Amino acid sequence: MPGNQKIRSFEDLETKTFLEGIVRVEHSVPFLGAGFTGGERARGGLVPFGGEWLDIMRKQITAAEAVEKPSAEELAKMSFQDVSDVYFSYDIVPIPLIKETLDSSFSDVHISHSAKLEFLKIEWPYVYTLNVDDAIEKAINGIRILPYKKFAKTSNRRFVYKLHGDIEDLLAAPDRPGFNVVFGKKQYIDGLERNESMLADLSVDFAEKNLLFIGCSLSEELDILFALARAEKSNVRGKGAKIFVTSKVPQGFEARKKLDDYGITDVIVTADYGALYSFLASAASKATDVNQPLASFVFEEAQKKEIKMRTESAILFKPAGKATRIKSRYHEASSQYYGQRSIVNLLSHFGVEGSQGGLRCFIEF
Repeated sequence: MPGNQKIRSFEDLETKTFLEGIVRVEHSVPFLGAGFTGGERARGGLVPFGGEWLDIMRKQITAAEAVEKPSAEELAKMSFQDVSDVYFSYDIVPIPLIKETLDSSFSDVHISHSAKLEFLKIEWPYVYTLNVDDAIEKAINGIRILPYKKFAKTSNRRFVYKLHGDIEDLLAAPDRPGFNVVFGKKQYIDGLERNESMLADLSVDFAEKNLLFIGCSLSEELDILFALARAEKSNVRGKGAKIFVTSKVPQGFEARKKLDDYGITDVIVTADYGALYSFLASAASKATDVNQPLASFVFEEAQKKEIKMRTESAILFKPAGKATRIKSRYHEASSQYYGQRSIVNLLSHFGVEGSQGGLRCFIEF
C-alpha cells in the first residue's frame, strides 16, 4: 500500500524541531517549483502558476490561424506536457508570439515577498528549480546551470540548477528545435539523453541529501523520476529526507502513490508558506550565530523520531587513554539529518583530536 510518508503539520512543535535539524545542516538542498515564484512581478505582468500557463498555451493554440491543430475539446483533455509539445514543437503558434509571451511572463522577475527572500538567503549549497523565470538567480546572485550544457563547479557563487530551462536561453532560440525548455514529453525524453551532467548531480543528491520540495506539483516530472531511479540503482537511496511541502493533506491512493514514486519521506502541511519561509530562515540564522556541532551529527538509526540531546556534562570523550569532559548547552538534534560526517569531524568542533579507530565516545541521553 502507498503512503509511507510521515504527515506533519507545520504548527506542531515536533515538526518545527524536525525542520530546524534539516535547515541547520550543509546536506540540505531546496527544490523549488512554479509555486515559489508564481504571482511575482514580471516584465509584462505576474509570473503565471502552472495551471495559468497551461491556460495561456491552450488559448493561443486555439486562436492560432493554423489549419491543422487540436480542437479546444482535445486541448482540454491533454496534459500539461502534451499541450507543451503542441505549443513549442508544432508550427501552430507563431514563434514571435511565443517569445513575446515568454518575455512578458518570465523575464525581469523580482521577488517582493520578504519571507521568500529570507528563505533564499539561507546558505544552501545550491538550489534546484523547475522554473524558467530569472527570479531565483537574481535574488541570490547565483550562476545559472542550464539543461544540455556542460558545466564546472565554482566555490565563489551558488549554482541554480534550472532543470527545465531558462528564459534568456528561450528568447535567443533561432527556431523551434532551439527552444531548450523541458515542458513536453518529447523534450523530457530528449533531456534524459542530453542532460547527463545535471541529472547525474541530481541522482547523487537523491541518494545522499535532504531535499525540500516547495511549490512543486510533482506531476509527470520524468527527469526527477529518472534521477531517482538512478539513485535506487546505486542501492544508496534513503540516506536523506525528501520533504514535500503542501497546503493540503494528500488524500487517496493515487496521491499517496505519487509521493511514493518520488521517494517522499515527509509531508509538511501548512496554510501559510510565508510563516514557513520565515521560520526556516530564523532557524538557519540561529545555527550560524551559535556553535551547534551536535545538531549536524548523524543519527541514522533513529529515522522516525525526534531526539532531544542534553550535552551538559553528558558527553565523555576518551581519546588516547585520557578522558576529556565536554560541557555545552542543550542541543536540539533532528534525527532526520542523514549525512556522512565522521565522529572525528564532530570532535574537532570541541578541539579533541585523535584517529577514529582509537577513539571511544559515550553519549548519555
